Amino acid sequence: MTQTRKRISLKSISAERQNLIVCMHEKQFGTIRHLPVVDGEPQLKNAKVVRMRKLTNQNNSKPVSPNYYLKVAQLRLLDTLDEIHDGELEQITFRHGLPFELKESTS
Repeated sequence: MTQTRKRISLKSISAERQNLIVCMHEKQFGTIRHLPVVDGEPQLKNAKVVRMRKLTNQNNSKPVSPNYYLKVAQLRLLDTLDEIHDGELEQITFRHGLPFELKESTS
């Protein structure tokens, strides 16, 4: 049985979450390290963003529209922020502007 998910647009999420999605989209490839999460909201200004540049291709990213609908990987990232609620994501690796892998400390 497949689970259908409501389509969520960029403009319908909080400013903090928008900043996170747009940052990954603009940088395309890289990592975000030590991302604090407060009340389920990412605190990007307190994290370290490392952009990876591919020398074989040019960056073809376009500005993201407020009407952009979030992809499954982005929705899973937002679900993870809700689960963490208050804590830290050690690292988010993103490729082609989408979250690919998360590292999270567990106690």
